[in-house]
Amino acid sequence: EAASPAPPTSRSVTAGPASLIAFDDIGKEGRRFVLMALTAGEIADVMGEPAADPIRAVAGFESARTPETRADLALSELDALGAYEKSVIVIAAPTGVGYVNYSFAEALEYLTRGDCAIVVPQYALVPSALALNQTDAGVRMQTLILAGIRDRIAAMPQGSRPRLLQFGESL
Repeated sequence: EAASPAPPTSRSVTAGPASLIAFDDIGKEGRRFVLMALTAGEIADVMGEPAADPIRAVAGFESARTPETRADLALSELDALGAYEKSVIVIAAPTGVGYVNYSFAEALEYLTRGDCAIVVPQYALVPSALALNQTDAGVRMQTLILAGIRDRIAAMPQGSRPRLLQFGESL
């Protein structure tokens, strides 16, 4: 896509220098999502307070062959990007093509001053209406990722555990 020709340079997003996932494996919507992540400076300018770079992770449909391996990759990506150091982790249920509303993402990033991570597991390559026969894969990935994050958080000291939230765009 002409609007998203190069991978991000941020260490806080998928396909950036700290990521385990290639830019070409996250699809058009995934590329847009990570390239539109707010920076600490942008958040601080609007909120008038110190901020951090938020984390945006995408487990693209083409990043692994099965829902189970994409879920495992999403969990590894959260670790690689430092998501468990944030106070809030959100798993977003995207549309079939992996779209997640940027207004939701930016509102979360502003309101937490960047102290958040969002993970998007893409379950299809087509719009939701055409992916109705693939929603089982989406549900499977959501379930595995929620369980993996839950287990990782449970192993952390009580006072440093992030809150786990779910946002539904589709599914």
